[in-house]
Amino acid sequence: MNKKEIPEELKERLEEFHVEIPQIPLKKNKLDQLADWICKPVKNPLEFLSIHEKSTIKLGLYPLFAIFILLLPTMFLI
Repeated sequence: MNKKEIPEELKERLEEFHVEIPQIPLKKNKLDQLADWICKPVKNPLEFLSIHEKSTIKLGLYPLFAIFILLLPTMFLI
């Protein structure tokens, strides 16, 4: 028997099943495109503050830099 030949018993079994395939539109309508655009994930603007290997250094130094910058004008007034 050749690989392309299907036995009669199998053909009969396959003919018993009828499957209806629904039509799927290939192009999305405008509302679906708008919904995809609205629900698209966005880039995190605070990603540079995220926790990494050196995050403990950032947690300690950022407040010190902020205090220094806030006190800088008062140093010139004294």
